[in-house]
Amino acid sequence: MRTGVGSGDRIVIFIVEPLEEKAYRCLQIIKEFLSKYVQDVELIVSSVDVRKFESAVSKIKSELKKAVKDADEVILNLSGGMRASILETLTAALLLRFECKVEVELEDLTGVVSFPIKLLRPIRLSRGELEILLKLLETKNWISLSDISKVYKIPKSTAHKRLRRLIEVGLVEMRRVGKRVVYRACKGASVYA
Repeated sequence: MRTGVGSGDRIVIFIVEPLEEKAYRCLQIIKEFLSKYVQDVELIVSSVDVRKFESAVSKIKSELKKAVKDADEVILNLSGGMRASILETLTAALLLRFECKVEVELEDLTGVVSFPIKLLRPIRLSRGELEILLKLLETKNWISLSDISKVYKIPKSTAHKRLRRLIEVGLVEMRRVGKRVVYRACKGASVYA
């Protein structure tokens, strides 16, 4: 809830069976906060038996599918809880293939690591696509199709095809500057290099 909760938002909390006292208290605090400070928030609480991985993933997947329907933004917070529960939730989200931001609170509570879930999806890049991605990561600036074509001594059509694929998988972004089209690596693309 650190990113803000507003009217019309939906929060899904997966609790582990059997519910421990600490988790119960935490759930009560969240319910009290929502009733006191935020109106019209849908809170869905679903219990999961983490000892049965496949059935837990299936149940979480079903709940997430309903919860993310028509959502403008999805934040998948994987902080706290049992490691098995975190892995089951992440697995369910990856299987659903929806776009979201993943958040994980640091154990010492000093901050949060966040990244788009697409960084966890395996992407197979050809050698040529990887070379272009590495060049874009190296330059850290916008670069034109012509420049990429010259650097790798490949036809513009080949460079364009490789760039289009890198854009499709979310590793490269494109923009127009006058009549020119320029490209650069997206934030987080370096994990594939």
